Amino acid sequence: MTPEKPGSGLSVAIIGSGLGGICLGLALKRRGFHDFLIYEKEEDAGGTWYQNRYPGCRSDVKAVLYSHSRHPKRDWSETHPPRHEILAYWQDLVDSQGLRPHIRCSHTYLHATWDPKSNSYCITFSTHNRKIIVEANILVSAIGVFTAPKLPGIPGLELFPPDRAIHVARWPVGLEKEQLKGKTVAVIGNGCSGSQLVASLAEEPDIQVIALSRSPQWVIANPGNKPQLSKPYSKMKQRLFRLPLAQQDFGRWMKDNAPAALEDVIVPSFPLGGKRIVRDGGYMAALNQPNVKAIWDDIDRITPSGLITRGNHVLDVDYLLFATGFDTKHALAVIGRDGHEIEEGGRAKVKQYHGVATPGFPNFFTLLSNNVSLLHLGLLFPLEVQAEYVATTITAMAKHRVPVLEVRESANEEYNARVDHYSRKHVWTETTSYYSDSSTRRNYGLWPLPAFALWADNLFPHFEDYVGGEALAGKYPIQEMKARFWEGVSRGLCRSIFGGISAGQKVGRIWDKTL
Repeated sequence: MTPEKPGSGLSVAIIGSGLGGICLGLALKRRGFHDFLIYEKEEDAGGTWYQNRYPGCRSDVKAVLYSHSRHPKRDWSETHPPRHEILAYWQDLVDSQGLRPHIRCSHTYLHATWDPKSNSYCITFSTHNRKIIVEANILVSAIGVFTAPKLPGIPGLELFPPDRAIHVARWPVGLEKEQLKGKTVAVIGNGCSGSQLVASLAEEPDIQVIALSRSPQWVIANPGNKPQLSKPYSKMKQRLFRLPLAQQDFGRWMKDNAPAALEDVIVPSFPLGGKRIVRDGGYMAALNQPNVKAIWDDIDRITPSGLITRGNHVLDVDYLLFATGFDTKHALAVIGRDGHEIEEGGRAKVKQYHGVATPGFPNFFTLLSNNVSLLHLGLLFPLEVQAEYVATTITAMAKHRVPVLEVRESANEEYNARVDHYSRKHVWTETTSYYSDSSTRRNYGLWPLPAFALWADNLFPHFEDYVGGEALAGKYPIQEMKARFWEGVSRGLCRSIFGGISAGQKVGRIWDKTL
């Protein structure tokens, strides 16, 4: 796949050049492994931060959580930087660390099939209006969870002009806020992206904004009750990471700052922490602007000129802007050993070992897949943890000439039983969201334990849990001893923390008598 060939002859195909693909590439190069290519469907690297370019797009977690731990950026301009600054940092990292020659842009992944004769995957891509097939011994999915924008199944969507019905994750290049002056736009959705977009558009009084939401979200105030989430970093503070702690009546604050018409419906019925919390970046203030009309109602149908809600609001609009999230069930379509198959939309049906390996799929690894995301801490930490785990596994295979690894079904079942046990102790089970199965409410997306436990659990692979791993078990005694020590400490702490939670309690619940 590349001119450089390690002694083992193993080749690696990584799908996706977002933060996950970049982290894995960095981890492999640091270990001296160079026979990998990163395939990207877009025209450049950056993943989510390349694709999302809607007005107001920025991080809703602190900037330091978007710095790679081995390549920290010490001069972020703001606490919660805008999209272009985050993208520039990661693209600079691609260039400065020599990853650019490994990246193949404009390659859309179609499917892959395991070939037991050659111990490799036959991977089909579409690029420049033609199909190509690539063979690689190891296949890694680094597409993340925010790769497939989800449009709601609203009747009549096909009637509205398609160039003005836009999912915010696919905001057209060249469409600037200035061009929306004098227009009426409907923003559908009030999660993190929707709240940022409403707040940004509301700043322009010549844009008429209709903020449409089917159900409320928990929105929490910023320190000092300031309307803007982000603030500039002073030179002194550019090296510091401060996490503000505030005690407040979240529901009461939302009621006090909502328009009068929404006061009785603005507070969600599900518990705080049941879904990702929205940090207020001017959204609540925007709802009170004279050029913003907030409507809490289901959309009944879309018309050629706008939409009609179930409450019979007839709305004529120039643009429909969908901030309706992603299909987090999306996965790479892969056929593994003996016909085992992962369908494109089948992520919720798959149980994975450490979120990186799946029984029936030799030499197939995933990043930021099942049960590793941290709801409010950002995604870079679990990506780095998993990238180190996968890079360690790949380089061990190369060094000891192990051609195939496949996780054992027994190890996978034992691991997922532990994850499910702790997940049931969270408020996530009391609502549905993009990280849970709507029919069973099983959490398939989130890590249910402290971030420290995720690090400890993945510090070094249990090679004995893999078919083919017998040749690797015991080869790294010092690393294994260190990892098992921290794993034991972590599991003991988790038993102590979670063991006192009774069946009637849930982690994250806040009892608020005033709501």
